[in-house]
Amino acid sequence: MEASAQQVAAGAAPDDDHGRWPGQEHGLSAREAEILGLITQGLTNDDIAARAYLSINTVKSYIRSAYAKIGVTRRPQAVRWGMEHGMLPTKGRELR
Repeated sequence: MEASAQQVAAGAAPDDDHGRWPGQEHGLSAREAEILGLITQGLTNDDIAARAYLSINTVKSYIRSAYAKIGVTRRPQAVRWGMEHGMLPTKGRELR
């Protein structure tokens, strides 16, 4: 058995990033990371609600929760955090 397969069999996480998302290691849920990524890309709360099929109040709840987990209090701080932690889309995955 190869080394990475042995690690997984022993209960360790696989070496690749499959199934992981930016911010997961900071406690962000996949949805919180999604919302933070959209904030990082410059979307407004209304834009995020429409794109994610969520109510504006649900978006605000995700934002509050994400901000608390990453230790920021303002949107510009969250944008900077997102940029520094891989929240910007890769080439070809930008919002249009």
